[in-house]
Amino acid sequence: MGARSAAWLDGDPVEPESLQLPLMSHAVQRGSLVFDVFDVVRGEDGLVGLAARRHVERFHRSARLMDLPVRWSVDELLAASATVAAATDDVRFVRLCGWWGGETFTVTPDPDDVPKIAVVAFPGPPLALDSTTVTFQTADAIKLPSEVLTPAVKVAAANTHGGLATRRARAAGFDETLFLDRDGHLTESAVMSLVLVVDGVLRTAPDSSVLDGITRQIVLDVAADESIPVEIGPLPADLVARAEEAWFCSTSHLLCPIRRIYDRELPAAPGAVGRRITRRLEGIVDRSDPLAERCWTPLR
Repeated sequence: MGARSAAWLDGDPVEPESLQLPLMSHAVQRGSLVFDVFDVVRGEDGLVGLAARRHVERFHRSARLMDLPVRWSVDELLAASATVAAATDDVRFVRLCGWWGGETFTVTPDPDDVPKIAVVAFPGPPLALDSTTVTFQTADAIKLPSEVLTPAVKVAAANTHGGLATRRARAAGFDETLFLDRDGHLTESAVMSLVLVVDGVLRTAPDSSVLDGITRQIVLDVAADESIPVEIGPLPADLVARAEEAWFCSTSHLLCPIRRIYDRELPAAPGAVGRRITRRLEGIVDRSDPLAERCWTPLR
C-alpha cells in the first residue's frame, strides 16, 4: 500500500502500513478473512461510491455466513469509507476486510479472539470503461458446490481455487478461466460474472450457483431499461457455441467483452447489444444516465 492510501481500523484512522497480520493468524493460516470492494469517484458534489451500500451490505452478509461478528453497522462502515476516501489522493477503490487476527494453530478461531474490521482506500486511475477484450477456457476443476461453500460469501479461502485455475489458464495462453458446476453448467470466472447473449437474450447463471455480482445486476438493470430480454438460470455448456456475444462483469472492469472462447472467435466483441449496454454504463459512470442516481451512494 502506498503513502497515498488511507485506512480505518475498528473506529480509528490508522496508517495503512500498520495493518499487519501475524503469520500464524487464523486469517492467514485458514483463509478466513472476508472482504468486499467498490469504486469511488470524486465529483463536483463530493465523493460517491458505485453501489457502495450494496457492497457494504454484502460484506456484512459474508461475515455473517462465516460466523464472523461485525460490530459496525452498514451506515458506520459507509461513514468510515467516506473518511478514508476523503483522505486519499486520486481515490479509486475502497476495500473492507474482516478477520480473526489472533495467532492460533487450531481450525477454529480462539473463542477470545475479537475480529478486526478495516476499511482501506486506494488510489487508481479514474473509473471508466475501456475496450479491453479477453479470451477464456473452462477450468479443469469444477466450481466449489454450494454445499461445500456458498457462492454468496466473499472469503479469502475461496480465492485459492480460482487463483490456481486462472494461473493455469494464463499459462495456456488464455486471459481468464471459467468454472463449470458439477452438472456441466457455465458459472463464473474466478472474480467476474459471466453474461452471454444467445438469440438476442441476455443469459446469466442464478445466484444459487454464483456470487450475486453487483456490477452484473447493474448490467441487468440497464438491459431491462433497454427492453433487452434477460433470462437467469442454468447455462448449459453448449451455449458458448451459440453465443453471439459474451462479457465478464466486475467492479474492476465493469464490462469486459470476450472475444474468444477456446478456439472460437465470437462474432463481435462487443456486438450490438454490448454497445448499447456500454453506452448506458458510460452514462452511469459520468452520472448522466437516468439510472445513475440509484447506482451511486453518496459518501459523506
